[in-house]
Amino acid sequence: MPASPLRLAQQAFPFFETMFSQHMKPNLCTTYSAQVIAHIKECLLSGALRPGEPVREAAIAEKLGISRGPVREAVQALALEGLVSNLPQKAKYIRRMSAKEIEDSYCMGGTLEGACIVRSLPFMDDAAMRELRERFRQIEEQCRHASGLSALSDVDDAFHNALMSRCDNKLMVDTARKSCWHISKFLYYKIWDKIFTPAEFLKRHLLILEAVESRDAQRIETVLREHYAESGRRFGAVVAADDAAAMSRGKRARRPGSGKSDPMSIVKKPLEAWLAHRASSGYA
Repeated sequence: MPASPLRLAQQAFPFFETMFSQHMKPNLCTTYSAQVIAHIKECLLSGALRPGEPVREAAIAEKLGISRGPVREAVQALALEGLVSNLPQKAKYIRRMSAKEIEDSYCMGGTLEGACIVRSLPFMDDAAMRELRERFRQIEEQCRHASGLSALSDVDDAFHNALMSRCDNKLMVDTARKSCWHISKFLYYKIWDKIFTPAEFLKRHLLILEAVESRDAQRIETVLREHYAESGRRFGAVVAADDAAAMSRGKRARRPGSGKSDPMSIVKKPLEAWLAHRASSGYA
């Protein structure tokens, strides 16, 4: 078979082959950045990284066997997702939210999702309602066997996506989904199991389904706001309790005789050693 025109050109002009290879090569930095993002999110889900803890770029780069460039790029992307605090000239930390910030995020999520559903009502035909009921049936089925809410994450996402699938304002939908997803799905994922039982989870979603089936706009918006507000209150209460416990532990650690190192020891120890040396040398 005769050589292709491209192969002939590459043989005739070696520089062309180099240029071609460079342009056709996948963007490894982007690929590595995606790998870093996946790694950090997995650490959040497993509890290896927690809100308030530092994101050590050098350690991540070494662990994944890559340069720090893609790690920095990934951290910037995670900051845009609300997962990392990324202040200029400051160390990077997993974002830590106050109870008030969490409640405000859920308040906005419920308000926007309710508005999206009401806006969707003219487009919610029989097919859309069948899909929504099927999503609820999946929740009902999995709630029978789930030991905690973490096992229901996928069916929860599918149900809420179905609620807004007919909304023609994609910006509103996107903002509604992002307003608090980073809280339950990543930052405080471990808390999600504590705030509702599977039975409560099922009942809460049944209320939403019944509200949508009624096609009563005011009822839909009220149910969605309360659905999210209750989640925000419960999340916030757990986070506030954890913060209070951490503060209490910190105070105990700073008490005299607590066994913790004295911050002034960096000055006291050399001074005591110098005074002991003078005394042993016969100086007054």
